[in-house]
This record gives sequence, C-alpha cells and structure tokens, in this order.
Amino acid sequence: HPRVRRQRQMCIRDRYICPSEFYKNKLQQAKFTTSKIICLRNPLPLNTQYSLNDKDEGYALYLGRLSKEKGVKTLIDQAVKAGVNLKILGTGPIEGELKDYAKDFKNVEFKGFQQGEALTNYIKNARCVVLPSEWYENGPYSAMEAMALGKPLIVSDNGGLPELVEDGVNGYIYVDKDKLADKVKDMFALSQGEYTAMCSASLERAKNSFNADDYIEQLMAQYAAMKAI
Repeated sequence: HPRVRRQRQMCIRDRYICPSEFYKNKLQQAKFTTSKIICLRNPLPLNTQYSLNDKDEGYALYLGRLSKEKGVKTLIDQAVKAGVNLKILGTGPIEGELKDYAKDFKNVEFKGFQQGEALTNYIKNARCVVLPSEWYENGPYSAMEAMALGKPLIVSDNGGLPELVEDGVNGYIYVDKDKLADKVKDMFALSQGEYTAMCSASLERAKNSFNADDYIEQLMAQYAAMKAI
C-alpha cells in the first residue's frame, strides 16, 4: 500500500540526534525508534573565547540550579569534610533550605544567580567546577563553559557527565558520593605543574568537543546522508 510504503520510507530517513552517548543508549534500550540515533554534542556559541586559566583563588565552584537532584547538599557536606572553600552560584526551589543548612559553615558561600563577565570571573578564579548531580545529566552547559575556560571538572558518575571527563586527566569522576571529598582533596593537592596540565587537558577537550563550526559541519553531513537515502 502506498501509505505504508511512505511510512516505512520516512522511518528509514528519520534521524534522531542526542547530546550524549548516555541519552542515545537510553533511547535504544527503550526501543524508542527503529530510525538511526546518533550522538552529536551540543556546541558552545560561535563567539566563545577559549582560554587557559591555570591560576585560582582557592575555592571549588558549583554553578547551576539549586534543586534536590543536583546534589548540592551532598557537595556542601563533602566540601566541609574536605576542608575547602565552596562558592555556590545559582538559584532554585531549595535555595532557602540549602542556605539554612549551611549557615554555620564558614567555608560555604552563596553568590546567587550570575551571568556575563561576573560569571566568567568566578569560573576563571575557581580551582575546579564540581557537578554532583544525583540524577541523569546529558552535557550541561555549565561543564562545557568551565572547560572552555580551562578549568578541570569533578563530576558524579551520572548520565552523560562522565563522558566529559577522562579521570585524572582533565578532572575526576566519583561513583560513591561519600568519596567526593577525596576527589576534592586530590584536586587541591595537585602541584602547579600537575594542575596546569589538567587545565590544559580540559581546554583542549572543550576545543575538540564543543566547536560550533564543527557542529554545523557534522549536522549538515547528517542532512546530506538522509537526502542520499
């Protein structure tokens, strides 16, 4: 039947793009579609300025939504355990709860929502950016932006986060949330040479993974491949 043939042809030509291998695998496991699914990481803006920032002011940084699944309470506990300064940027539904929880911790500061040059400066001056998510992530912009500024990451083993980090090269990955403090300590214990190498690795990974021109080229190649079917 012509209608059935058209539907089958559309199925063959359809293509789904995911920003992480994790997302792609989840769709495949769920048998979401018989069409091709590819991973194509989201790009940073065309005007992104990539730079190496291997100096810091001695604090770990969290930037993002303040909600339960982001693991910020865990991060506060582990920063206190590690004995390092933590700056938290962002707002969200549990902001008040977190501030009340951390009110007696002198090493924890809430800086509210930041953007533009102020946000960039917080990232540049951080020792590292920590993403302690306790639920699935894909490829958060906060991680991408930090890497473009040459900052190492510490990430949980959730969703697409570990795809952004080569453990011990451009940051650290932890599985057990009670071990996050150990990773934070490891980050602050790096020599200047080791830290510079980690910052450089993060920057190079950002250049290779999030380049907007490369993204456009790859996206157009996918359109061309479908047109050729």
